[in-house]
Amino acid sequence: MFGKSKSVKLPLGARIAASARKQMVRGLIVVVPLGVTIYALQFCYDLTAGFLAPFIREITGTLPDAVIIAVSIALFLGLLFILGMIAALTAGRRIIALFEFIIRRIPLVKSIYGASKQMVDVLSPKDAESNYEAAVLVDFPYPGVKSLAFITGRLTLQDGIEYYRVFVLTTPNPTSGYLEIFPKDFVEASGLSVEDALKASMSAGILMPEVMKDGPMPKWEGREPGIGAAEHPEIKAPVKPSYWSRNKAIIRNRLLSGLLLLVPLASTVVVVRFIFGLTVARVTPVTQVFLADMPHALAMVLSVVIFIVGLWLIGAVATAVVGQRIIALGEYLIERIPMVSAIYGASKQIVGTLAMQKDGPTAGLEAPVLVEFPYPGVRALGFLVGRVRRADGTELCKIFLPTAPNISVGLFLLYKTEDVRLCGMSVDEAIRAVVSVGILCPDRLTLTAVATADMVEGGA
Repeated sequence: MFGKSKSVKLPLGARIAASARKQMVRGLIVVVPLGVTIYALQFCYDLTAGFLAPFIREITGTLPDAVIIAVSIALFLGLLFILGMIAALTAGRRIIALFEFIIRRIPLVKSIYGASKQMVDVLSPKDAESNYEAAVLVDFPYPGVKSLAFITGRLTLQDGIEYYRVFVLTTPNPTSGYLEIFPKDFVEASGLSVEDALKASMSAGILMPEVMKDGPMPKWEGREPGIGAAEHPEIKAPVKPSYWSRNKAIIRNRLLSGLLLLVPLASTVVVVRFIFGLTVARVTPVTQVFLADMPHALAMVLSVVIFIVGLWLIGAVATAVVGQRIIALGEYLIERIPMVSAIYGASKQIVGTLAMQKDGPTAGLEAPVLVEFPYPGVRALGFLVGRVRRADGTELCKIFLPTAPNISVGLFLLYKTEDVRLCGMSVDEAIRAVVSVGILCPDRLTLTAVATADMVEGGA
C-alpha cells in the first residue's frame, strides 16, 4: 500500500506545454525586473531633468537625443547644487520658510506637500551617511519568537539602561514596520550582513542561509556628549579627511539639500496637476464653448469658481435626505461592478482621510509618549490622543502607535495612565523619528509621568 508509486508519464503535448511554460516564467523573471527598472529611471528622468530637454533642444537646435539627455542631467544636477547652496544661507532658509508658510495655508496642497516632505526628510544631508548599523535578532512579537531587525541608532534614558533603536520590518515590503526601543541586553547578533538580512526579509526567508553564524554586535560608544578623545585615551582622534573627501562631501550635501527642496515641490505639483485634470480641467472646455472670446487664463479662473460652486451644490444635495438616498443607490450599483468597486472604495478612503486632516498630520495628537510594546521591557514611540474613564473609575490613556515610516497606519491601544511616559519631544520631532525609522531620533530622552486629567463623568 505504501510502496514506491510509479510515476505517470505525461503525454507529449503536456510535456511540451509544461516545458514552454517553465521557460516563459524564467524569461519573465529576467525581463520584468529589467523593464520595471527602465520604467522607473524613465519616470525619474521625466520628473526631473526631462523638463529641461525641450528648452535645450530649442536653444541648441539639432543635437542628438543622447547629447540632449546628458546636458539636461548635467544642468539639473547644477540646479540642485545651486538650490543646496541657497538652502545653506540664512537668507535662503528664511525664503524657504516663508514659502512653506504660504504652502501650509492652502487646503489639500498642505497635506500633499507635508507628506512628501516628511518622506524626503529621511535623506537629510546631516544624516546622509546614517543607515542600518547592523542586522540583529530580537524577541518579537513576544519572548521566545525571534525576528530579524535592524539597528538604526542608540538611546539613553535616565533609568541608566542602554537602548537600541530597532526597526522590525514587514515582509515582503521592507519599507514598513515597527520602530521599537530594545534594551541592549535584549538584542542578539544575527551573523548576517544588512544586505543579506534585507534579502531574507524581502523573500520571506527563502533567501536566508540555512546556518546562521555568530557575529559581533556593533560596539556601544559609551562616550558622553562633550567629552573629548583626550579624556578617553582608548578613543583615537579622528583622521583628517583628504581634500577630495571634504569636497566630495560638500558636493553631495549640496545636491541632497537641493533634492530636499525640489522633490516635495515637484511631488506636490504632480499631484495637484493630476487632481486639477480630474476636476477643474473637465469644466474648462465647457466654459470656453459659452465664452469663446475669453482669454484662456480667465476661462480657467472662471472654471475654478464654477467647480467650487458645483461642489457646494453637490454637498448641499448630499446632506438632504433625497440626495443621500440617490448617493446610496449609486454606490450600491458601483459596488456590484467588479474592479470598479475596488477603485471607487480605495479612492473614497483616500479622499476621506485627506478631508479629515484639517490641521495636517499632527491633528489630534496631544503629545509623544513611550509605552511598553509588544511586551514588558521593550518600548515603542506612540502618541497620546486623549483619555477615557472606565465604569470603575480607572483612567486610561488613548494611544496611537503608528507603523514606520507610514504614520497613517498603526494600532489604537489603551494604557493605564501610570504606564505611559511623556518623552520630551514635540509632535513634529516624534513624527520625524517614526518616518525615518529612528534615524532622526534624539540620542537622549527624559521621561516624565503623565498627569491624571480632570475628566467630566461620561466624557473623554
